[in-house]
Amino acid sequence: MVVATLASPSPARAGGDAIDDARKHFAEGVKRYQEGDFEGARVLFEQANAEHHAPPIVYNIARAEERLGHPQAAIDQYDTYIAEAGENGEFTQAAVLALARIRKSSRQLRIETKPPGARVFVDGSPTRDPAPTRVLVPAGRHHVVAEGDGWRAEADVEAGAAAVENVMLERPDGAAASPTTTPSTSTTGPNERTRPAEALPPAPDGFIFGAEFTVVPHRFDRTAARRYSSFGIAAGVIVEAGYAPADDFVVLGRTLVSVGSKGAPATTLAAIGVAMSYRVRKSVWIGAAFMGGRALLPGAIEPQGNEQRRFDTDYVFCPTLEVSVAVLTKPYGQWLVSIFPGYYFASPADNDVFFVPVGFGLRTF
Repeated sequence: MVVATLASPSPARAGGDAIDDARKHFAEGVKRYQEGDFEGARVLFEQANAEHHAPPIVYNIARAEERLGHPQAAIDQYDTYIAEAGENGEFTQAAVLALARIRKSSRQLRIETKPPGARVFVDGSPTRDPAPTRVLVPAGRHHVVAEGDGWRAEADVEAGAAAVENVMLERPDGAAASPTTTPSTSTTGPNERTRPAEALPPAPDGFIFGAEFTVVPHRFDRTAARRYSSFGIAAGVIVEAGYAPADDFVVLGRTLVSVGSKGAPATTLAAIGVAMSYRVRKSVWIGAAFMGGRALLPGAIEPQGNEQRRFDTDYVFCPTLEVSVAVLTKPYGQWLVSIFPGYYFASPADNDVFFVPVGFGLRTF
């Protein structure tokens, strides 16, 4: 993407040094973004854009602003990208979806001042227009400052359930400020960029990797007339890797390997296949996998007689479901507790197996 973004000449700075610098800063911004340093990524993307303007860089600035919880700045950048790239732009569809997502999850501050025309700062960032103006913010507490000629007023505002929150700031009489909402004790200056009270959570983007340690209760059954069965518990790992085409949807390759103590030399359940996982809430994933594999229980004893009989399947289909809950969310991903119920389908002459891996591990973004 770095090459695609920076390959064409820039109208503003066509020099090779400028393009090389822009490419370097853009690549470093991508690295910072993947590490969860969205503020560092935003700064580097803006620097790259100043050295060599290109619409895809603007799109990446918008992504960083969105992850930082700056919905108004993100919308402004997404709008700029769409205007420059057009309806056939590589990321236009993604930008349109992002705009809808941000507007749906954000609250609006309608800010007025007496007298009108004052400069307005929300959480340390200036608004595009003087008062009266409207600004999108995440739900939560925000600090609003108004500055006019020789006066200043400020207030803390709680953006809650209401879609629009009205804020009125008045020029103080003498030295005392008299905003219509509760005055703030914050010392944050209007030129400082600060994070809002509640930033947007990290979301899947690009390459995804995950690994979970699992405990696997399982039951082998003799398919013909269900005459014999054996229950056991194995332990193992689930490893997955794939790509996130959207913030709430991932496509993965997934592998399960587990070994148990029942039987000699060991009980083994193994499967590999393709999985899809959808984030229905910030901390809840559901999904399914179409997998194939084999289950083996070498030394189960039949109920009748002392003959030891081998319970196993051929290589068969074993689809699984997924329900995962995030117990901890970090910039680099989520720590998940998961359950993956599955079933090895076998012929009537063979054995079938029902298994329920229960796992704990990390899915990185």
